[in-house]
Order: sequence, then structure tokens, then C-alpha cells
Amino acid sequence: MKSGITALTGLAAIALAGQAMGTVQFTNFSEFESSESTEVSTADGAFWASMGVVFQTGQIAGDINVGNVINWTLVSPLLTVYSNDDAVSGRNFIGAYDTNRLDSVLMQFDAEDVNFVSLHTDLALEGADLVRLIALRQVDGGFEVLNYMEAWDNALTLEDSYMEVFTGDTAMTHAIFQVNTEREGFDNLTFGNAVIPAPGASLLAISGIAMVGRRRRR
Repeated sequence: MKSGITALTGLAAIALAGQAMGTVQFTNFSEFESSESTEVSTADGAFWASMGVVFQTGQIAGDINVGNVINWTLVSPLLTVYSNDDAVSGRNFIGAYDTNRLDSVLMQFDAEDVNFVSLHTDLALEGADLVRLIALRQVDGGFEVLNYMEAWDNALTLEDSYMEVFTGDTAMTHAIFQVNTEREGFDNLTFGNAVIPAPGASLLAISGIAMVGRRRRR
């Protein structure tokens, strides 16, 4: 079981990161309370619309490289909510609707100035599978890839499970948590307009979170 210290550390880091941002939204998905007495339940992806984000389950078509245009196929407007100790903070984390092991999660942002999104992969004890966090701008014919980060999903600490993408002066309209091998979940979603206070300064340094060498950003 995670200690309370781990959960508080994650929330404190988010609060510190907010000092370098303008409008910021954060959720650890604890707003959702399932009527089902199980660890796995279903939520409408529009449940978090009041916070400025709507989720979908679906699949990506196209190569993930900066500047490429990819396509998204909607599978369901639903999500899976997991309620167990694999969450990073609180009890809940989310993943694609439980229909296909290769489905991913699309996030659509309401604000027009979102240039930063971060999350933590769940803390499940498992083998290493590649996941991506992809920043997108909707264009004619699909979604342009603005930036992305790749990581292995088997992290067991707050620092190692952290992922972020930043798009500078170009706002993103959407982001995708891409699954490539099997079902995966994420927690502690933060998004907003980030302001870097000095050239080369890292949002991670500001928030007190260190990146690890095994993670690659594009």
C-alpha cells in the first residue's frame, strides 16, 4: 500500500508547479465516486467537463513524430476508473474504456491557451510497456503532433512515473495518453498555460520533481 507521504508529496509538487503557471487545472480523479462496489467502474468522459477537459477512448492511426498529422478513431465516450492502491494519490486513476487492450485516452481541452500537460502513470507492479503522452493541435484532416514524451509504464515511485509535454507559444487543443501493448492507467493530471521564468528552466525543477534518464522526450 502507498504511504500517505507519497500522495501528499505528489499534491505538494503540483502546488509548487503552479507558481510557474497561469491558469492551471489539476485532478487526481477523486471527484468521481462510483456506485459500484468494485475496484473497476465506468465513467462518462464528460464527467470532468467543468474542469475544462473531456475524455474519450479510441485508437490512433499514423506515426508519432513532431509535425506529423495523425487520425483518431472514437471507440467510446466512456473511461475506466480504477480504485485501488496503484493510484498515485487518492484512490482513483483512469484508463481507456475496457474494450480493447490497445485503446488509448484522448483529452480535449476547453481553454485556448493550454501549452503544458503532465500526469503520472499508475504504480502497478508489472512488466515494462511503452506509453506516450502526446500534445496535439486539431487541424484539417486530423491532429498535428506538437510534442510528445515516451516512458516505460512500470515505474513504482512518484518521480519515475512522471510525464510531461510542453508546447511553448503554440497551444494544444488535445492530448493523448497512448497505450501500445496493454491496458494502462494514469493519475494526477495537470494542464494549463505554463510560463518558464528563465531560459532553459525546467518545470520539473520548479515543481521539485527530477526527470529520470530512462525517459525520452521529443
